Amino acid sequence: MDQESKSFQSWFESGSLKESKWVGLTGLKGSSRAYLLSRWREKVKGPILVITPHLRDAEFLLEDFRFFQREGSGIACLFPQWETLPYDEIPPHPESIRERVNCLFTLMRDEGAVIFSSVKALMQRVLLSSDLKRSTYTLTVGEEVERDRLVHFLHEGGYTSARVVEERGDFSLRGAIIDIFSSLYEEPLRLEFDGDRLESIRRFDVESQRSIRGAEMKKATLLPVRDISKDPSARTMATLFDYLKKEGWIFIVEGEEVEREAEAFSHMAEAHYERVRVKKGSVPLPDSLYLRSEDLLNHLGRFQTVFLQEGPLAPPRCERIYPLDMESNEDLQREIKSIFQTEEGSTESSPLSVLLKRLHQWQRKGVGVFIVSHTPGQAERMRDLLSHYEMASRLEREKRFCEVMKEKGVIILLTGLLSSGFRAFEEGWVLLTEEEIFGERRRLREKKPGKHPPKGEGTPLSSYGELRENDFIVHTDYGIGLYRGLRHLKIGAVSNDYLLLEYLDADKLYVPVDRLNLIQRYIGGDGNHPRLDKLGG
Repeated sequence: MDQESKSFQSWFESGSLKESKWVGLTGLKGSSRAYLLSRWREKVKGPILVITPHLRDAEFLLEDFRFFQREGSGIACLFPQWETLPYDEIPPHPESIRERVNCLFTLMRDEGAVIFSSVKALMQRVLLSSDLKRSTYTLTVGEEVERDRLVHFLHEGGYTSARVVEERGDFSLRGAIIDIFSSLYEEPLRLEFDGDRLESIRRFDVESQRSIRGAEMKKATLLPVRDISKDPSARTMATLFDYLKKEGWIFIVEGEEVEREAEAFSHMAEAHYERVRVKKGSVPLPDSLYLRSEDLLNHLGRFQTVFLQEGPLAPPRCERIYPLDMESNEDLQREIKSIFQTEEGSTESSPLSVLLKRLHQWQRKGVGVFIVSHTPGQAERMRDLLSHYEMASRLEREKRFCEVMKEKGVIILLTGLLSSGFRAFEEGWVLLTEEEIFGERRRLREKKPGKHPPKGEGTPLSSYGELRENDFIVHTDYGIGLYRGLRHLKIGAVSNDYLLLEYLDADKLYVPVDRLNLIQRYIGGDGNHPRLDKLGG
């Protein structure tokens, strides 16, 4: 095993991956994993699957990857897990299904995508690629369309007939017009016919129900709005691995933690199966719906696999280890934080003086320095601050990091979303985020259509089973409340399960369990109970 510290470039140029099936890269601090993946994307053309221990890890890594990604270097997407527990009768959120189906479609078309997935998402079986192919419908303006066949396709693909199309997976028949909210597009589609001839395809706005000006399309592809077989117990299903070509690459973030999560999910699926089987008598076996943890390792053995480790150790199965030894910015954060916490500071020991000292040191050594802010306004304030202390900087409004990373002598200010920076001295540069300098600000994560920023601070839930009665929660629209348990209600002819939330003055709110995405667990920094919000207040 090669234990001498390496640069990214030396690893890229080495032939280690041709010689070894299992490779470990250690010392990957901060966002260096995402940088490495972006460089590897430029080097290889095949699909890449990145496996993380948790969904949140995959979301942050994808966001970081997009920051480093060279424009036009291909598709990068998230393969999310269902937010429901194994064997739950509650359907997953349509947006989760949409993202999963789109990933499968991208892999089926061999578009060389980079897929980011938690291990739980990966362990749930999916449609066979042959089933997905049969469940794909192409529409072209000017061609004849058998409308009965189209409607049959929509029903088979999991679409629901509705009076007005508002949710993904809805379709509506209105004379010569068919509205469809498909998986592949951000907006729903409006098909206009003259007899059986398709006259036009236009995207339209859900709120106004009006066509979007300039949004005409010559061709459209309809995908199913389900990612599993219509009858899983009677139909064999595939795994995401089955969609990867032989030349695909797999990267695993923190291998041993991924294995632990896989084993825990396998045990949970078995436990839920036994519980449901006692109640219902006949349910599909876990193997028909989910991968076992040991199956996961067997699938990995088909591909070149690289472990991305933050620490100095790699999993025992690695045949070769490359220490990259990137440095994080945690020491700078600690030093700045310690000064913020002192009651009195002087000019010589201010937080800014700590930063300026480091910047001068790096520049004297010929190291390039890059500072990332979330918005152009924040970047401009950073430029003005550095200028006040006679530190030369340049705000890059158009170029990406990969286009300026070799520049030195002047501090480069960039805008974008990056979870953290790191120091790549072997590469000749240091990358800082504004949060690492001034402390973490509340940041709204990229939201799915229909979501709104939360009124309080919280952490996302993957299933309602993570909540306990009397837990404080944050609803994205109504703020802080108390979770009072699960209730089964019948409204009209429809029965459903609801989360009961209590607010100030004992006001109650019932939230359908398929809208779990609107709720987060409350996190308080001081350990005290928060004040409940008032409904409508």
